[in-house]
Amino acid sequence: MLKSFRRERKKRAKEKEREQGIARKRKKRAKEKEREQGIARKRKKRAKEKEREQGIARKREIRAREREKEQGIARKRKIRAKEKERELGIARKRKICAKEKEREQGIARKRKIRAKEKEREQGIARKRKIRAKEKEREQGIARKRKIRAKEREKEQGIARKRKIRAKEREKEPGIARKRKIRAREREKEPGIARNRKIRAKEREKEPGIACIRKIHARQREKEQGMRAKGYWPDKSKCSLMSMKKSCKLHVYVSLLL
Repeated sequence: MLKSFRRERKKRAKEKEREQGIARKRKKRAKEKEREQGIARKRKKRAKEKEREQGIARKREIRAREREKEQGIARKRKIRAKEKERELGIARKRKICAKEKEREQGIARKRKIRAKEKEREQGIARKRKIRAKEKEREQGIARKRKIRAKEREKEQGIARKRKIRAKEREKEPGIARKRKIRAREREKEPGIARNRKIRAKEREKEPGIACIRKIHARQREKEQGMRAKGYWPDKSKCSLMSMKKSCKLHVYVSLLL
């Protein structure tokens, strides 16, 4: 009995050990399962977290894109604002330039008006200068005329004396007859009478020149009378005197003209 009981105990002990081993295994397996389940849970959690992270990432990407879009819109707005400011600045500058141009045009018009007024004043001043010069010339001509008149009076006095002397010489016999004969011979030559008429008309027009011509004619008559008497004057002196007289006559005629 005892042996059987012991055997049974041993069997039971072995079974218990087996069972305990099984239990241990089960516990191990349970623990392993728990571990696996924990790992699975962690995996699930991680998967969910990943999904969440992916969703967050997507949202972030979406938000980033939206931000980029907003930033692009903001940039465009900034660019447009700057362009508007530039346009406003350009418009202001254009307005300022337009005003300046108007001012410059107004200034240019005023300058043109002033220039025209100056030209008119200068023209008036030139005319005044010309008139003053003409007046001075007229005054100078008047002075010269007065001087010439005085000289003519002197020459008329000299001419009177010459006439008296010529009459005294004509009283001498034969001189007057010879002069008449020579005068008739000269008149016979063609064109002399016409020239004399023309000269007489010119003398009437130019009284000063006529007086000088009369004086020269009388001097020639005197020379002819001296030659008729036999007195021959020095040719060099005569030529010099005639040159001086012709120069004086030329100056006198130029002054009259």
